[in-house]
Amino acid sequence: MKRVYFISCMFFLFIGLSNANAQYVQAEPEEKIFPTQVFDSVAAKKGLVRGTTTLTGVAYAQLMRRKYYPRHIDIELFPHTPYFEE
Repeated sequence: MKRVYFISCMFFLFIGLSNANAQYVQAEPEEKIFPTQVFDSVAAKKGLVRGTTTLTGVAYAQLMRRKYYPRHIDIELFPHTPYFEE
């Protein structure tokens, strides 16, 4: 019984000492990135015109050779313009 008590005390002592020097570290400010391309609304409107193309397929995420299929998720498509390429 004394051995278990000694081992548990040493364990908690080690855990306590390992975090003794932890201090609050202020997060670095996020760098804001803005596109250099000017948004072309005419090109975007041309890309949003109703067309005749039909997209079919299955959306999934793969993690460690397992496929996870989404449920009740909307997929949004954006027009391919130089603004979105950047």
